[in-house]
Amino acid sequence: MALCQDPEVSYLNSLGYNVVAEPTATLSPLEVLGQNSDGVLDLGPLSSIWTTTAAPPAISAPQQAASISGGQTSNLSVSIGLSLLSGIVTTLGGQTPGLSASYGSASSMQFTLGDVTVSSVTLTDLGAYLEAGDVNMANPAVAPYFQNSSATVVVVYEILQSNSITVTTTAAPNATLSIDSAALSQAVGGNLTIGPVAGQPSSGSTSTLVYTGNVPLTFAFKALHIAFVNGQWQLLGDDLNPALGTLGAPAPTSLNPVSLVTKGLLSIAKVF
Repeated sequence: MALCQDPEVSYLNSLGYNVVAEPTATLSPLEVLGQNSDGVLDLGPLSSIWTTTAAPPAISAPQQAASISGGQTSNLSVSIGLSLLSGIVTTLGGQTPGLSASYGSASSMQFTLGDVTVSSVTLTDLGAYLEAGDVNMANPAVAPYFQNSSATVVVVYEILQSNSITVTTTAAPNATLSIDSAALSQAVGGNLTIGPVAGQPSSGSTSTLVYTGNVPLTFAFKALHIAFVNGQWQLLGDDLNPALGTLGAPAPTSLNPVSLVTKGLLSIAKVF
């Protein structure tokens, strides 16, 4: 996908964030992900797989991430743009058939993030929580990832969220855009509204509309490996040797955020 090479995605990757292909409201700090040759699977919250009497670490209240708010993608093809937009609309409970018709005369689309917030857990608290307990190996969804030397397990400790995204669309040559934001908002429905941006055109050769939901979506996160080192559970950074897996890992040398993909977007499957 061309978006994998997009400057905004690459920028977030360079900061240690994994950027998800489908923004979601369910991915939060303390979520556990398992990775093997089949891909990445969301195993659920850490408290559901960790046996301990300790209380999970507190998640900080969302704080504004001013340096990331306003980040823009490059101009994307309509097919890629509509695919991304459809995923966001569907996540927010909206209907997507009206999107293609509304953007039928478009040639390209650009996305701008708005009101980005960051939430996290303190790594020392997270490490103490792991040290105070043990993984529940009786859980059949979890055990294969901890027992298989070719699999790894990570825990999310920081997320980026946004409840709005601005879509700027350029018309195809010799075509014009005429998008009724009120009608589109009603057709899409769900937990979002669609409206014009002050001072920006919504028809003609370009159209700028903001999609705003009442549920913030996670679009990027940082994570660390959970590994058993020197007789205890520890957090490891991106220098974990994948060949050693989660058990029998080397001694930690850094806490660099783990990149689950080398670059680009990450697809995460759910346990059903």
